[in-house]
Amino acid sequence: MSRTPLAVLILGAIAAVAVAGIVELAFLGNPLAGVVLLVLAVLALLLALFVAIREPDEEPGESVQTHSGRMEWKAPSQRDDIR
Repeated sequence: MSRTPLAVLILGAIAAVAVAGIVELAFLGNPLAGVVLLVLAVLALLLALFVAIREPDEEPGESVQTHSGRMEWKAPSQRDDIR
């Protein structure tokens, strides 16, 4: 599973937990449960941010020098073609 959909799922869970915490605090009168839910939402947000920050910008690969001396980025499956 790619990290982007995972981050989206985590952010959806954060929203659900945060809404549940706010409803608990505002309408049901048990502030301790609401605070616990909000703390869990903040922890989930930190996890989602960690996942999003660590997401690579591009596929794994490397810069390789071609026969003409130019540097090009190649995916692992293409490396043998240019050396």
